[in-house]
Amino acid sequence: MKLGKLAVALAATVVMGSAHASLFDRGGGLIYDDVLNVTWLQDANYAATSGYASGGRMTWSAALTWAGNLDYGGFSDWRLPKTFIPDSTCSSTDQTNGYGCRAGELGHIYTELGGSTGPLASSGMLLNIQPSFYWFSTLSPIHPGPFTYRFDLGVQDASNNPDSNYYAWAVRDGDVAVSPVPAPPAALLMLTGLGVLGLTKRFRKADKEA
Repeated sequence: MKLGKLAVALAATVVMGSAHASLFDRGGGLIYDDVLNVTWLQDANYAATSGYASGGRMTWSAALTWAGNLDYGGFSDWRLPKTFIPDSTCSSTDQTNGYGCRAGELGHIYTELGGSTGPLASSGMLLNIQPSFYWFSTLSPIHPGPFTYRFDLGVQDASNNPDSNYYAWAVRDGDVAVSPVPAPPAALLMLTGLGVLGLTKRFRKADKEA
């Protein structure tokens, strides 16, 4: 590769940065998802661990109450996960009823941890994931009841009886990091670009003289 082209490629890497999605352990039992911009409890069955619910299973209304009243890590704005309807990850016949979808917040976690189909166990960063049903906060638009996500199969279920007893996983919007890394100032990016252009011209001149 000519030196000029190498300089341009290097500059693009520096300015654009990496778009790789990750989960970040913020400490204190909090995990940040930089794709959805939400923070999860590290413990996917904290209702049981904390002694709030024996075994962690509860009805939908009880799960909503638990998440809404939860005070953890200095935050009190916890909620149950959301799903999205219509959802293009479902089959064409199921995009409005929600069965088999993967785009909801719980489906994203399942995929992010490398799940495809089948049970997803606890995976290092996230603890106590139960291979069973988890509640969403979202109600089905065409079936009576809220959506659930099945960590035993890796699919979203259309809707379930709200009086059933399933697991609950708390999440909140945003990051909990005290000192997030600031984005590079626009002036710095502009100066970087100008510097690269200058280097590119010099490299091109050197290529011609070589």
